[in-house]
Amino acid sequence: MNKKLLIAILAIVVAGLVWYFFYRPINIPADWESYSSETVGFSIKYDPSLIVSEDSETDVRFYKIGPTQQGQTEMYDGIVFSVRRVAIIEEQQLYIDTQIEQFKEVGTITEPLHDISINGVSAKEFGASGLGDFKIIFVPVDDKTFIEISYITPDPTNIGFQKIVETILSTFKLK
Repeated sequence: MNKKLLIAILAIVVAGLVWYFFYRPINIPADWESYSSETVGFSIKYDPSLIVSEDSETDVRFYKIGPTQQGQTEMYDGIVFSVRRVAIIEEQQLYIDTQIEQFKEVGTITEPLHDISINGVSAKEFGASGLGDFKIIFVPVDDKTFIEISYITPDPTNIGFQKIVETILSTFKLK
């Protein structure tokens, strides 16, 4: 077989795999509900089995308790997906570094801070472990405001909590 043809075929296969694992659209189930908050400054679609709790004008939480979760304990089976608007007085990177240091005091950083994109919106994310494994995402709104997303998805019975969160994030929009 011609060497150039083999390289071209290999390049097409690799490109297809990259698209499949990183860029393919996520199908949003038809029964998912929409949530929008002008105050916090975002909108998403979410699984209707999640409970929505507006904890304050700037903080909303979506959660679901898994079948083995017991009350009054740390989350070890379920989803907690929190979104809050944070006004800062310091520079954005200083605020993020301070948050990371606070997590280090009570747990460990499991994934270093890195750039991500949430439905085309630039953000920064890190992973932490304390009473569970968390992801924390910082979405800059302007120089002095963030939307901070944090979530935990322990799933001992393999219900698919992480996939639910990934689908929610794929619908995230700034308002």
